[in-house]
Amino acid sequence: MTSLLQSWLVKYKCNCSAWFPLCQMHYCRKCSRLGCPVCVIEEIDIVFCPNCLENVTNIDNQQRRFRCKNCYECPVCGHLLGIRSQGDQYHHHCNACKWTSKDLDIPENRTNEELWPELKNPLDKELGRISELIKELSKNEKSDRERKAQTTKRLSNLGILQNDRYGLQGAYNLRKKALEKIPETKEPLILLSPSADVPELDPSLLTEPIDPGNVPNLSQSILHLITDKKGKLHPLHVKTNSRRILRCVECENIIYRGEFSPKDVKPKLQLLASDFFPEIRISRQVELVSGQNSVIFLAINNNTIYSFKVKLIGKKCENDGKCVDTSNCSLELLIPDKDNSETQLVEIKSEGEPKFNENSNTPLAIEAPNETSSRVLYVSKNRAGVCVECLPQIETNLADCYALFSLSFTPTNGTFSTCTVEIKIFIGKALSNNKTLELKRI
Repeated sequence: MTSLLQSWLVKYKCNCSAWFPLCQMHYCRKCSRLGCPVCVIEEIDIVFCPNCLENVTNIDNQQRRFRCKNCYECPVCGHLLGIRSQGDQYHHHCNACKWTSKDLDIPENRTNEELWPELKNPLDKELGRISELIKELSKNEKSDRERKAQTTKRLSNLGILQNDRYGLQGAYNLRKKALEKIPETKEPLILLSPSADVPELDPSLLTEPIDPGNVPNLSQSILHLITDKKGKLHPLHVKTNSRRILRCVECENIIYRGEFSPKDVKPKLQLLASDFFPEIRISRQVELVSGQNSVIFLAINNNTIYSFKVKLIGKKCENDGKCVDTSNCSLELLIPDKDNSETQLVEIKSEGEPKFNENSNTPLAIEAPNETSSRVLYVSKNRAGVCVECLPQIETNLADCYALFSLSFTPTNGTFSTCTVEIKIFIGKALSNNKTLELKRI
């Protein structure tokens, strides 16, 4: 029964024709667009350290190579390192694997305010020169593209008359282009060249026994490219995290934004689809028989602050054999908002217009139309229960079948216009004879 309440059994259709649960979708109030996790534009809002929660600017974060300068992690297991003191001496210690910085050749007469000495890379100077050369080349290529993109101004209404009356502009442009050259780098880049002097192989590499405990694994070798022994691994700086801003693809309106402080978990702005759309879930296990009319019990929740006039219409997909026929379903009801605590009963008239019956003494008293078994069962607080009729095809695999509906809802206070969205309900995953219901996403 707990699998029936899974949100992935009911999926809503996005404007990009993708199907997602309502809990994973958003709604843009500016363009009235229902979006999925793919239909967003991500931007980095703030960058911070997950340990000390220090805010870092983007420029400083790039200079520090996207790592915190004060926090360190264990080079062996990756856990956060703590600081221990023995008198006036401080050292790093891992509480998980008991790794300590005493094993390294680093003086221990350090104070707590001093930074940990960095392990220098002998290739830092050459890599810096290469990066500067790449930046200069990219700058020159960008200037060339901008020069080609500039269009020459033309005089209108002059026929074949050219701008350059005396023909000097063309000669000037050729002269200017010939004089422009790519500026040379400050220091010429010396590339590695092949050499005939090859050092002899050290026989100790083949004769000495190998200690498996002193050989770093693959992940440690990638993080520590300089050292080749496990006992010489230095602590690493903790990687920084970022908090993002989500924008709508259509109008670039902000959909989600957190607080500026990393300590605050509550978002500053979030436009979830569940705050604007009614949520539909399967309320009971489904019993289907091929070629015979069956019923599906659904629960419609209104978690918004508006009262909705909901209209549920069934559909039939002739091209897909897995889709059951729900074309006889046509329900219309009024669901109060979540702040309304009164229980109301619904009476269905022949015209299809729902009417609240406050004088009825029978609980859940409903007059259902005779031509179909689809009806409204109850409306209690901000929740309604409906019964929908469906007809599975004879050759349909009941374990993979689904029902297709069109949901239209309109707020009673006229806050926004009528919204219509298609809903796909995977009723095959909620069969009563299916004892081991699948919990993974479809």
